[in-house]
Amino acid sequence: MCLLTPKFDLTPHSSFLTPKFDLTPHSSLLTPNFDLTPKFDLTPHSSLLTPNFDLTPKFDLTPHSSLLTPNFDLTPKFDLTPHSSLLTPNFDLTPKFDLTPHSSFLTPNFDLTPKFDLTPHSSLLTPNFDLTPNFDLTPHS
Repeated sequence: MCLLTPKFDLTPHSSFLTPKFDLTPHSSLLTPNFDLTPKFDLTPHSSLLTPNFDLTPKFDLTPHSSLLTPNFDLTPKFDLTPHSSLLTPNFDLTPKFDLTPHSSFLTPNFDLTPKFDLTPHSSLLTPNFDLTPNFDLTPHS
């Protein structure tokens, strides 16, 4: 399990926020590398926000294992309140794995809950992500 802490380079009036992750692996079996690039369509003077995420984890597995290619169905759901600057997206993140023989069972569970602090009439957005993958590793006997 590794703890991912996103760091954002915020440019005023920019609609692209690129988080950078410091990966601290706590397991010698798996080191996930995430390219998490949120894309935002920001409309001035609007509280409507639709982030689009391309979440593609890449895994480097130990010998006697094959590459796992999880496919994520990441569909953000928004509860939009008129004249409100609070936006709480809810994500249904369900990884699907294609496991080949001689590989370990790997089931990452992600709790991806972005938190947004939106100020009225502002295009500056600071999402805070707590992305902690939990792995259940059960090797084949």
